[in-house]
Amino acid sequence: MQKKSKKNLFTIFGSVVLIGSLLATTVVPNFAFGDETDDQLNALNQQQQNLQEQMESTKNELQNTTIEKNEQLKQLNQINNNIESVQNTVDSLQASITQTESDIAYTEGEIANKQRDYDGRMAIFCNRLKELYQYGEMNYVDVLFQSSDFSDFLTRFEYLSYVAENDKELLAEVVELRTSLEEQKASLETQKTSLEAQKKEHEAKVAELELASQEKEAMVAEIAAEESNLTAILDAIEEESDRIAANIAALQSGGGTAPSTLMWPAPASRYITSVYGPRIHPVTKVQNSFHTGIDIGAGNGTNILAAASGTVIVSTYNSAYGNYVVIDHGGGMSTLYAHMSKRLVGVGDTVTVGEVIGLVGSTGLSTGPHLHFEVRINGQHTKPNPYLGI
Repeated sequence: MQKKSKKNLFTIFGSVVLIGSLLATTVVPNFAFGDETDDQLNALNQQQQNLQEQMESTKNELQNTTIEKNEQLKQLNQINNNIESVQNTVDSLQASITQTESDIAYTEGEIANKQRDYDGRMAIFCNRLKELYQYGEMNYVDVLFQSSDFSDFLTRFEYLSYVAENDKELLAEVVELRTSLEEQKASLETQKTSLEAQKKEHEAKVAELELASQEKEAMVAEIAAEESNLTAILDAIEEESDRIAANIAALQSGGGTAPSTLMWPAPASRYITSVYGPRIHPVTKVQNSFHTGIDIGAGNGTNILAAASGTVIVSTYNSAYGNYVVIDHGGGMSTLYAHMSKRLVGVGDTVTVGEVIGLVGSTGLSTGPHLHFEVRINGQHTKPNPYLGI
């Protein structure tokens, strides 16, 4: 990217030098009409041709830069979408970690409760065992003497045996439940460790993506600045081309009467894709770019007709209009036909209304096959609709 920026600095510098030299050499004084007119037209056309290579190179670089910027923006949007997705995963993992920590705390509380229960029951059980150990079979004698009869003795003995057995069963249940809770806690601890590792990994991914996003934003800004510089260069070159076109207009014959109506110049279509007046330029995307004519969408290679009879005063190419022709109709009126795929007339040719002068194309600053048609009065563009009856 840095190398390309340096290259564009040389491009800008070269363009400024070129335009400056042209400004110094293409000022046209008041021309005298006569034998020198054709030579003057040829000289001006040659100067426009000299602009062609620089305009074409700048246009291509601008288009490539715009494509690159759009690609970088697409990648930036994808990175930002990935950041959002990964951050959502981090948030979800944090929620799971919080819930797991809550489950662990609850389980620890249950384990503590069961431990207390176990400790209490163990104390009772140990006391009973101690008594049995201390008194041994004397307990049976005590039971016998404390009994009112043999039936009472059996009842008392069975009760003591039941209590001892029940104590053992309860103790076993407490031990089993505590063991289960400890296993559950261990599982939760493992789950928490795994979640924390995943969270750490995703947080690292978010940091990596955010850094990539910052780098991509800086790259997009750099490309946008480069695009702006190229647009300024192209505008300057086009302005110089327009100035030369104005000088050409000054060479128009002053005699005759301008036609009041014009023939529709694109017989294959009457579909107007862009009207005369302010618009957003379809290629450079410049806001409030003024459209100096109308665009007629037509098939590539279809005929373009002379809107009125006259003399061809321009038949050339530049990067803005592509292949284009200008016809002088007299009375200060001329018509311009741009973006041709092929020009079929040359400077000095006399054409009649309805004659095929070229073929529809998409040369120059164009987004697709169409005819850009202008009407100029004394070199100044004007709305063509009234002349075309639309």
